[in-house]
Amino acid sequence: MFSLAACLLVLALQVAGASSPGRIEVCTATQGHVLWHGHLLEPPFRFSVAYTTDPDTVWGEIFIGDLPMNPHRPPLIGPPVPSTAEQLRRSQLSQEIGAAVRADRGLGRSDVEIQEHLRSVLLNAADLVDSAKVQGEQSVYAYWKGDPRPFVFMFGVKGDKRIGPPAQVETCFLMKDSLDQGSLIILGSGQIMVPGDGSRFLTECDSLRAGKPMERSFIKDAHAVRDCAHPVPIERLVREGE
Repeated sequence: MFSLAACLLVLALQVAGASSPGRIEVCTATQGHVLWHGHLLEPPFRFSVAYTTDPDTVWGEIFIGDLPMNPHRPPLIGPPVPSTAEQLRRSQLSQEIGAAVRADRGLGRSDVEIQEHLRSVLLNAADLVDSAKVQGEQSVYAYWKGDPRPFVFMFGVKGDKRIGPPAQVETCFLMKDSLDQGSLIILGSGQIMVPGDGSRFLTECDSLRAGKPMERSFIKDAHAVRDCAHPVPIERLVREGE
């Protein structure tokens, strides 16, 4: 485990002597798999956080190498991949989660109150969810029926400018910890952590790209399915994400 206080002190010292804007490297993972908007990245995965000083330090996007974790994406490309009823229902639930976060932020609720609200929303979706638990400072884990792997719902801090760390730093270390255990992280419309080696997901992604959807789908997120089948070129994502 890392000492967040020590990490923040190191980051503060680094920023104090750095030019603005810039990026500070947080941690590196050498194991696991990262599927970034339909593209399988090669390790090592170096996590850094962008910042500006104007004059206060404002922390921004997380980067994996030189790729932003959440680029300003163009519309999905290629013909839509038919969604199953379960995928459509999960997509609807994700929209409900997003609406709940926006509403709670508008009411000035704390992160703890938002987490409990999201957990309640998930537990009310008894047709999909076996259980749900609060995890960390800004995430809730959902456990789908018949699936022991958690689906991670995360939300950012209040405001247009994400003031952190600890939010971005915690996210970097959560991803590193997951990757160090050999897990798969899928980045697209959100962040999905898949414990284990993720081989079934990667095999399905290859099949979708070849135009041969598997009879049993392991990728439950409709956006991730579309990313795998018709990934936006990396150059375009980076160019339009600037």
